[in-house]
Amino acid sequence: MNEFEFVTDEGFFIWNTCTVFHGFVKSGEITTNDRIKLNSTDGAITAKVKLIVVLSTREIIKKSIQSEKIAIGIDRFEKQDLNTFWNKYNPDLDEIAPKVEEILKISYPLVISKT
Repeated sequence: MNEFEFVTDEGFFIWNTCTVFHGFVKSGEITTNDRIKLNSTDGAITAKVKLIVVLSTREIIKKSIQSEKIAIGIDRFEKQDLNTFWNKYNPDLDEIAPKVEEILKISYPLVISKT
């Protein structure tokens, strides 16, 4: 089986739930609860896959499909400060939400792989 490779150019937060990336499964597969890795300017970041959604149907699936456009929701980051960053933001009071790119220190296109 090919190594999992997911290419994304968009990410956003679902506050107090998970960080979501939309993209394309270039190779391999990933399942819910697998650990993933992405690279930031501060080094590798690892997290756990919380959910996988097929973008064309909005169906929640347990295993990715190669060559499919999906959304991957991740949480339980290895770096503890990334698990609580949204506690600093109050959508009722703060006008501007922090961007995924700023919090995780990433740039696009971003490649996510399985650890």
